[in-house]
Amino acid sequence: MKILVKNIIKDYPLDFIFSNIRKIQKMKILVIGDAIVDQYHYCEGMDRSRKSNVVVQKYISEESFAGGSLAVANHLAGLSDNVTLLTVTGADDLFNGFIKGAIAPKVKVHNFVREDAPTIIKKRFVSSGQKLFE
Repeated sequence: MKILVKNIIKDYPLDFIFSNIRKIQKMKILVIGDAIVDQYHYCEGMDRSRKSNVVVQKYISEESFAGGSLAVANHLAGLSDNVTLLTVTGADDLFNGFIKGAIAPKVKVHNFVREDAPTIIKKRFVSSGQKLFE
């Protein structure tokens, strides 16, 4: 990452970079995409099961993050005050709960509810800092 930043600064003067960031601040930005909830389930390895040949994990905790178009809109809201998100969620009530609270206050949201599908949730199971599966 440091090499990339050094190359950008070498190739482009700082006033050019900052003037382009100021241009982004004035843009109207539209993000279109699926709302995704990224869930991380943290666990700790235990001994193998005595009943079958599987790895046993002890549940520790979990965290949920705004993913997909939600994450993109949130990041862009850090650069512009005029971000609109056009997204779709499932008929489950996740939008009114977690997702609504996870969107940056500056983002204007137009949500469409798809009655025949749930909101997309990506679950990842992590043990000792390594993803086991998702």
